[in-house]
Amino acid sequence: MNKTTVMVMTVAAIAQFARAQDSAVVGRLTQARNTQMSRGLAANSSAYLDAKVGQPVHEGYGIRTFRRSSAEITFNDTSVIRVNEDTDLVVESAATLRRIRLERGAMWVRDQNGSRTSVQTPVDTATARGTIFTVSADGVVAVTEGEVELSAHGATLVLEAGEVGGVGPGGAPEKLGSGGSPDKGNSGSKDQGLPVPTLISGGITAGFLGTTIAGGSSVRAKPEPVPEPTSLFALAAGASALLLNLRSRKR
Repeated sequence: MNKTTVMVMTVAAIAQFARAQDSAVVGRLTQARNTQMSRGLAANSSAYLDAKVGQPVHEGYGIRTFRRSSAEITFNDTSVIRVNEDTDLVVESAATLRRIRLERGAMWVRDQNGSRTSVQTPVDTATARGTIFTVSADGVVAVTEGEVELSAHGATLVLEAGEVGGVGPGGAPEKLGSGGSPDKGNSGSKDQGLPVPTLISGGITAGFLGTTIAGGSSVRAKPEPVPEPTSLFALAAGASALLLNLRSRKR
């Protein structure tokens, strides 16, 4: 490697670092259990470093969790996303429309009234305003509060509180079922308005509503301010199984 090549690579690295530092701070990590954050803009960097609570999250940065880990980002407008274990995502933009690219795993979203969050998965996009919902990378969305627009292949479907949706056999979004009456949260909790996690025994839970679809039963757990990663995993796994069931029946 000659001196010219080394110099070009050095200048490129410095420019990348400068761009990363110039990107806007959109929020901070308010929970980081065995979590890593990209060293710079995720699109330009494969290096991830251990993250810690209080660390700023810049636009374009990636968040990565591992087995039995979780993370929480509180944005500048007080919107919150909670990241399940074994999840990869990138915060792509946060100007007029906050975009989260969910590449793997699952996450929970509480979108503050007046803001707008869009979660892009490999198969569809879920867009909400002042809404609480969960979404997994296979495109399954469960709405706890408000409404979510689920878009795929040029078609859009509106999911309301208590409904679960995903991408059907033809590639268009469709409703997979209903989780019953939405839970309004525990008014005595310090994190008022957040859902109460549920323990799963068969079936799937619809956005921590305390009810299940496709059979099974649910038991209310002790109220916690943060949904447990295992509950998010159960939601994603159960909803995926239901989607596969629906597809096989239509063939």
